[in-house]
Amino acid sequence: MKKELVYSFKVFMTAVIIGAILTGVATVFSDPVLYRVSDIFIGFFYMVPVGIVFFIPSWFFLAVILRRFTKRNISPFYIKIILSILSVFFVIQTLFIFDYHSLLHTNYWPSIFPMFASYCCALFISVWIYKIKAYDKNIVNA
Repeated sequence: MKKELVYSFKVFMTAVIIGAILTGVATVFSDPVLYRVSDIFIGFFYMVPVGIVFFIPSWFFLAVILRRFTKRNISPFYIKIILSILSVFFVIQTLFIFDYHSLLHTNYWPSIFPMFASYCCALFISVWIYKIKAYDKNIVNA
């Protein structure tokens, strides 16, 4: 389980950092009158710790899914495809924990779309960057 936790930790830390940067850039470009470039840096120092805390359930969920697929000797390419699809659900889960009110009312969707798209892209990219180590059946877990 250690290598799955390490892989999922790398994926989510990369996604939190890249997602915070992309969210800041997207909000500045979506409403340049309201937001300034300095808000990217201020938002980064706020969103990274908050993202780490709120992505913890998704981190463990990814590790469990990865463990099940690697034990069944599924190709890492197919595992990454499945994890890429599930990354949308990881972001929805995180946004639901963070601010469920915004997800339930459609008039808030335009304001959270830059954050949603940024974290989905960041998770998708970070899933494909890191290498998944195959499970070896010859090693007995002690």
